[in-house]
Amino acid sequence: YHFNHPEFKDVSDEAMDLIKKCLTTDPKQRVNAGEALNHPWFKNAVQFQKAINKDILNRLSNFKGVSKLKKAAMNMLVKMSDANSIEELRAEFVNIDKDKTGLINAEELKQAIKQSDINIPDEQIEKIINEVDYFGNGKINYTEFLVATLDVKHFLDDNKLQAIFNQFDTDGSGVITRENIITAMNKIGHSINQQELDQIMKEHDLKKDGVISFMEFKLVFMDIADT
Repeated sequence: YHFNHPEFKDVSDEAMDLIKKCLTTDPKQRVNAGEALNHPWFKNAVQFQKAINKDILNRLSNFKGVSKLKKAAMNMLVKMSDANSIEELRAEFVNIDKDKTGLINAEELKQAIKQSDINIPDEQIEKIINEVDYFGNGKINYTEFLVATLDVKHFLDDNKLQAIFNQFDTDGSGVITRENIITAMNKIGHSINQQELDQIMKEHDLKKDGVISFMEFKLVFMDIADT
């Protein structure tokens, strides 16, 4: 056996040493249960803080300038994802949420970034939270974290895209109107004001014909995938 696998890139030397001792083929040389429990890895496990996946933190920090429509669409995509497919993201959220409140605050995010050796100035932390914080409470909840860190290219397919479009096309007309957006936003518990609605149409009604077509809506996700 060897440790030249991607899964072991963040595994500590102590952990790999314990694995080697447990996998020793000679039973006389192999550690017993008591010796394994006294290994330094177990003794230091409480103090050890696993570094957060850098790709996930980068997606979180790059979630900037995302419109209300994009955030709402991503919320819908998250709800369509099964638990197994987002297990890595769930584990990372739990790892960052040190006080186990179900919310990530500025200090927790700061520590996660520091542990992962990513160069993000402290003054940018609040800006990241403000971008990701969909409901405006100054913290990041689990769904908001998933919205910002989900790998769109991996999770989105044509069926999900059509299903999300249909949730915004509330009257089944084949296009998304201003009225559709208001109705869809109200259904997910997020009201939208006139200024936000104007901004959505400015960004996503590329033909300037007063509606958002399916192809224009598809570009919402393509834009997110490229960030």
